[in-house]
Amino acid sequence: MSPALRLRATLAAFAQRMELELRTHDKDWGPRGWKGTAPLQLLDGLERDLLKLKQALKRGDTPKAVEQCADVANMAMMLADTLDGLPV
Repeated sequence: MSPALRLRATLAAFAQRMELELRTHDKDWGPRGWKGTAPLQLLDGLERDLLKLKQALKRGDTPKAVEQCADVANMAMMLADTLDGLPV
């Protein structure tokens, strides 16, 4: 990715929401963070978060659905990271 790449406003706002969710759950991951988690475990977490998102949408709970969208995106990001797909 080019360092000069500018994020769209919506993407930047969503990335901030993802960071907020990550910080909320930092304590749950331990000292190595998600790096010590097996990819299939992260996929299980992604599936659980997708189910929570679906339930929030069915209830019409928009704030919870947005929170779950960030959780789903974070789990996908963590999975890509553990597969060494995000060189930084």
